[in-house]
Amino acid sequence: MKVNRLVKKFKHLDPSEERAYAVSLVNGKEALEIVGNYLLMEVDKIEHTLEDTESLYERSNGHLLVATLLARRQCLAKLHILLKEQITLDDDQSKE
Repeated sequence: MKVNRLVKKFKHLDPSEERAYAVSLVNGKEALEIVGNYLLMEVDKIEHTLEDTESLYERSNGHLLVATLLARRQCLAKLHILLKEQITLDDDQSKE
């Protein structure tokens, strides 16, 4: 169920693409790529919102909204970097 909710957040997907995304999420490694794409999509949304400076600062608390959007963008970008990072574990512990 959670997989379907995540896949539905991607707009403009036809049903076969939605099925492919859902299967990939269940299978593992492809899931990280899809989650990474989702994070990048959210970063793009935030950047689009930040580009509209007039509407951001029309509000009395516009500075707080901008600060929140910048913090969220940075958090999502760092999470994306962490998801893309690969680590290797040394299985041979006899080297110690």
